[in-house]
Amino acid sequence: MERTRLKTGAVQTSLCRQGTGEAVLFIHGSGPGAGGHSNWQLALPPLGDRFLCLAPDLVGYDQSTHPDPAPRGPREWMRLWVDQLIGLLDALNIDKAHLVGNSLGGAIALNLLGERPERLRPGGADGPRGRADAGHAGTGTHLGLLS
Repeated sequence: MERTRLKTGAVQTSLCRQGTGEAVLFIHGSGPGAGGHSNWQLALPPLGDRFLCLAPDLVGYDQSTHPDPAPRGPREWMRLWVDQLIGLLDALNIDKAHLVGNSLGGAIALNLLGERPERLRPGGADGPRGRADAGHAGTGTHLGLLS
């Protein structure tokens, strides 16, 4: 597994990368020690045989940029993460990617799907908490495949 840092829009993103083929963007959850490597290190090696697996550290986590001052509120954070991940696809010249998101990563995946569906392929979200622009938090249920 390769670990690298690259500029993605206005931020530096730390990225774990493995394999070749169609891109799969793995979006980690939150909590102490959360990051692309810690959340997805066991999934990337076997899936890297068939896919280009990308597991970035979200802004504010692990080895990616930690903004100072930090965004205020969930909408500002979500805007930053969505822009970061679209910037990552742009920096790697990837037109479309599958999404796999866990918890917070599932919520980010839903926001990406809502804003940029033309850049995404089917994927999955486990335990998402809804879109930041929705009027409520969502149910947090497992969604399985997204289209």
